[in-house]
Formats: sequence, C-alpha cells, structure tokens
Amino acid sequence: MATACGNLGVSYSRMGEYALAREMHAQDKAISEALGDRAGVARACGNLGNCYNRTGEYALAREMHEQHKATCEALGDRAGVAMACGNLGNCYGSTGEYALAREMQ
Repeated sequence: MATACGNLGVSYSRMGEYALAREMHAQDKAISEALGDRAGVARACGNLGNCYNRTGEYALAREMHEQHKATCEALGDRAGVAMACGNLGNCYGSTGEYALAREMQ
C-alpha cells in the first residue's frame, strides 16, 4: 500500500498536481512509519522534499531531505545519502545559497 501511494505521488508530481502528490507521499511516509519500514520512510521523505522544492517551500524541502539523508545514513545506504545530498544541493541552489549547494553536490 505504501509503495502504491508513493507511485501515485510521483505520477501526480509529474503532472504538476503537487498538492495531490504531497498527500500521497505523506500517506506513503505514514504507512511506512507504521510498518517500521525505514527505507520506505526515507524514500517518502525524499519525494516530499522534491514536491516542496518544486512549489518553493524550501524550508520544508530541506527538512525532508535532511530526514532522508539521516535515515539513509542510519541504514548504511550510501546511494540514498548521495541522492539526498544532491537534492539538498538543489534546494540550496534554488535559494541562492551556492556555497552550501556546492558542498552538498
């Protein structure tokens, strides 16, 4: 169920329906948390962060990407950490914080 919500969220995001995308990713995160699926929580946080970044909600985007990064670090998921850092770099770049963007990238 969680993965299905996440997939719907990605689809809505691609169509520009960010409110629906956020709702689906939030459901993905909640279900993953309830199941104790930390990798699912990390994935949902990354997707939520991307939605927030696309709608200019940069503080929320950074919060979600930081949570994604921390969870991946705890899981030993180096690819996930790299993805979260790239997304954080994109957020910092969007707000003109280029030194932080370079550091994250």
